[in-house]
Amino acid sequence: MTAVERGSAVTTGERVSAKDVLAAVPGLPVVDRIARKLGAESEGERAAALELALEALYLAKRIDKVSGEGQTVYG
Repeated sequence: MTAVERGSAVTTGERVSAKDVLAAVPGLPVVDRIARKLGAESEGERAAALELALEALYLAKRIDKVSGEGQTVYG
């Protein structure tokens, strides 16, 4: 994820809209590829697919994650 690797943070969570999640990584082709592979079409589905990919990167120790107060920040 180029934006995350450059130091941009992506915030997700129950208090963060799908629009805001996707706005954190504007125009990245990898988001479209992830969404296609997971069959995510709506804005909410695309944001959930992105969050799944970010969690996978975190579990692979490629990015950091901080959680609290209804939100998670990946970066």
